[in-house]
Amino acid sequence: MWQEDKAFIIDWEASGYINPTIELIQVAWYWSGGDIESIDYNKFEIVINSYKQNYKGNIDKNVDILINADVYGGLAWLDYNLKRSLRIENKYDNEEIKLAENEVIQSLKEIKYNISQFDKMIEIMKK
Repeated sequence: MWQEDKAFIIDWEASGYINPTIELIQVAWYWSGGDIESIDYNKFEIVINSYKQNYKGNIDKNVDILINADVYGGLAWLDYNLKRSLRIENKYDNEEIKLAENEVIQSLKEIKYNISQFDKMIEIMKK
């Protein structure tokens, strides 16, 4: 982000080294509504095809393995909230525990939805 002639780096919470195919899967997933459990496969395919048209290399041929690796973030969030809801590692007040319990339920629902969409996503990416 720029303010006058100064650059500011913002929102680097999830930054880090990542396989480009996993990053592509994540971008296509979010831009197509997967994060709200309403994936639009036409939009997913547009993102994938746009990437293919502008990328000099190929999408990793192990896409079926990498798409499963993308679930890691959801599992890490689930793990964190399970520990929080069960008061493992830290002591939380009742309000925090209730919040964590709700996150556990939501995380399980999202992970299940994500996995249910994998076959179609892999099919699109391998075209």
